[in-house]
Amino acid sequence: MLSLNRDELVLIAYLLTRPAPSETLDSSDYNRWASDWLDIKLDCFEYLEEWNRKFESENKKPHEVEVEVDWPERVLAFLATIVPPTWHWGEGPDCGYSLMSKLTRSLRGKARMMEF
Repeated sequence: MLSLNRDELVLIAYLLTRPAPSETLDSSDYNRWASDWLDIKLDCFEYLEEWNRKFESENKKPHEVEVEVDWPERVLAFLATIVPPTWHWGEGPDCGYSLMSKLTRSLRGKARMMEF
């Protein structure tokens, strides 16, 4: 399970909307994953609805509110192949780096990653 904030969830949904995965993956991987993209994207929007409910009930900044997502390891591995190492929505925090760090910790089983 991962705890993701709104910016990280929106980044995943965005990456599944644009052609980036087809540019990143070879044709056999692309064909294997294309059928799962809709499910992952719909999951993102369900988690975003949960995030909105949680945000309305907590007195925190948006990037401080997180929801638990439950995707199998194969989905986390797929996301790790398409998430950019850095990404900002406007002047916000680097959600690409934070998302990639969380994916790496989850996939590698590390409790902490070194801060640069």
